[in-house]
Amino acid sequence: MVDPGSPGPRRDRRLWLFGGAALVVAAGTCGWLRLRSSPEAVRVRGLGEYSFSDTERVYVGNYRLARKPAVVDSSRVYAAINEYQQIQREGLTPDGPKYHLLLAKASEQFNKAVKAAAAQAGHDVVAEAGTVRPVNPAAAPPPDLTQATLAALR
Repeated sequence: MVDPGSPGPRRDRRLWLFGGAALVVAAGTCGWLRLRSSPEAVRVRGLGEYSFSDTERVYVGNYRLARKPAVVDSSRVYAAINEYQQIQREGLTPDGPKYHLLLAKASEQFNKAVKAAAAQAGHDVVAEAGTVRPVNPAAAPPPDLTQATLAALR
């Protein structure tokens, strides 16, 4: 005998189907987000005329609002920072606390120098060299601010 207050077999089946469909949609959405957030899969076009191949390596500004972007070679800039040179000299690894302390100081100096160079040159976005390209192949590539950033370190 079926309890009159129970949802019954038809309603149970509808709930199960709805729950399964929601799970499939959620899993599909998560998979899409994971694919879109990987640096290799991202090809974002800002409001301007530039595409960014790796949005995680944008150091200053919002890539979606890029009107006048520039690029910087972070390895050359970090190589000129005393704290980073100390990490290299002492052969420090991420296992030790001194490494993280020095890297945090080096990153702070890097960020300040990049922001100063961008402000001085009038650029709204600065990203890693090689990650910004004009959408129109005939357009000029974004300028390199590496030298200006190195000068801002001093």
